Amino acid sequence: MARVDRARISIEDLEGKADVGDKTWEMVSVALGAAKDCIPLIPNFAFVNAGAVTTAVNFLDNAVQKGKVMLLYDLCREHCGLQMASHTTMNAGVRPPAHWVNST
Repeated sequence: MARVDRARISIEDLEGKADVGDKTWEMVSVALGAAKDCIPLIPNFAFVNAGAVTTAVNFLDNAVQKGKVMLLYDLCREHCGLQMASHTTMNAGVRPPAHWVNST
């Protein structure tokens, strides 16, 4: 419980670090929670299912904004002591889970 308590801070600081624009964040918030202000705290985003985040991000038209939102997601997860979820933001030395690797 301590990691969640430590993370109970506004998501705005990490939004700035990931350079996620207000309009983009509003679209993602609405896609995930049906309201533009439904994700005010870091753990509110960190503990959302990765599949749901991916689905929401895929509605964005801009690939750069998609990457920024996924970076924000991983920053939030890291802040809460969770593993990174995005394949593109993992450390170079970290192997992705086996189910991510194309076996063809």
